[in-house]
Amino acid sequence: MKIHWLLLILLIASCSRKTSVNEPFAYNFKQKDLALGIAPSDSLSFEYTVLDQITDKEVTALVVCTLKNESSKPFYFHTWSCNGWELNFDYDTSKFQVYPSILCNVSRPIVKKISANSEFRFVSHFQRKDSTTELTDLSYFVYPVSPDFNTNDLDKVNKLEKVVVKNKTR
Repeated sequence: MKIHWLLLILLIASCSRKTSVNEPFAYNFKQKDLALGIAPSDSLSFEYTVLDQITDKEVTALVVCTLKNESSKPFYFHTWSCNGWELNFDYDTSKFQVYPSILCNVSRPIVKKISANSEFRFVSHFQRKDSTTELTDLSYFVYPVSPDFNTNDLDKVNKLEKVVVKNKTR
């Protein structure tokens, strides 16, 4: 019972923290980053393939996604441990809804790495709001960070700027 009260107090404290209106924290690629081994955001590209899948009378679009790092340096971005990358889409929300394939009770912020000249593949599901609508014009974004970015620094996390990744599917 004490654990429940402790969790409730922590939840209330996290919701009531002060937020300030500051300039967004954008990770700006710097020349020194070449020495650190950080790839610039424009080295990423995004491709996807839409496969239809019908389950339990709901029509969903199964999307196979690939983030490619075309740089000779690794790329790092902020996300969440429980497939947080499945939520980084820009799309028409009046026609589709992201339907994550994995539901977690706990997810923590992490720095995800895409190695040099490598790719990161993942699958995402979209629930169609209309069975005749095709999923097109899907964009993807990331929050670039350095490899040593402190994911526990909420002020910096809240100020991260998203960067839209080049879409090679269109």
